[in-house]
Amino acid sequence: MFAHMKAFLGKLKLWKRQIERRDLTHFTTVHELCADNELSGKETEYAAELQKLADKFNGDSVISKNKTWP
Repeated sequence: MFAHMKAFLGKLKLWKRQIERRDLTHFTTVHELCADNELSGKETEYAAELQKLADKFNGDSVISKNKTWP
């Protein structure tokens, strides 16, 4: 279970970096719906939301490196 959570957090970090670089490889629908000029300025907002999700998920998780899973 911990490995799955760690993998998910890794994906969130990857997606954040990609959004910051305007790389929409993993966001094909966004890429199809938005022209390049429409995304301008939004990447910072989206990256911040991904970071908040990662922080919340990591901070609120029942499983952590310091706890043992029963």
